Amino acid sequence: MTGTGASSRLSLEWGDRTPGDWEPWLDGAVGASFASRTAWLETLPVFDPGFELRVLTARRDGRLVGALPMTLSRRLGRSWVRSLPFGTYGGPLFSADDPDPASIRITLAEGFTHWLGEQPIA
Repeated sequence: MTGTGASSRLSLEWGDRTPGDWEPWLDGAVGASFASRTAWLETLPVFDPGFELRVLTARRDGRLVGALPMTLSRRLGRSWVRSLPFGTYGGPLFSADDPDPASIRITLAEGFTHWLGEQPIA
């Protein structure tokens, strides 16, 4: 999946944990905060066992350039999704030094929208 105007192809990947290059990448990511750190994200399911961590990552030529961390919970037969539910307003994170940050945000939004279409989200 490629966002509009991307200088090179962006690929998306879903995970249930942060990737190995997450922590160093956060140091230069726009929108990152303490609530983006692996330790914080991995604490959420411990705090509320109903939470499941989901991380949508975007890579340009194999390099992590964007992400949308979120929690998924299920209640009353529906799924509830929260982007960084505590500490921030949530939303996408992207590399400050990427030449085309708009394509990162667009591609993450397209990937998230596609995923939403497959989920019984409340």
